[in-house]
Amino acid sequence: MANSKDREKLLRFAKELYSDVAPLTEHQQLQLFLDECAEYNLTVFLGSFVCHNLFGHSQPETLTGEDIELFMKHADFFLQAAMLQQNMMP
Repeated sequence: MANSKDREKLLRFAKELYSDVAPLTEHQQLQLFLDECAEYNLTVFLGSFVCHNLFGHSQPETLTGEDIELFMKHADFFLQAAMLQQNMMP
């Protein structure tokens, strides 16, 4: 079992390691989300259904700011459903 000095060393190391990593921008988060959706063949559906209903166009990659968060919030339901469906199939 690690003593408190070892634990402090480890925490310091972890802090240094992760402090060098820049957080993802909103557009990077959106791109990762869209990449994951593409794995489940949802890209066209999410663009034509979710994005069009929310914003009047079918290009989620052009969203900015709070619109990205809103799109991802609504689209995540469909991504989760697709993931569950794929996991249930033999």
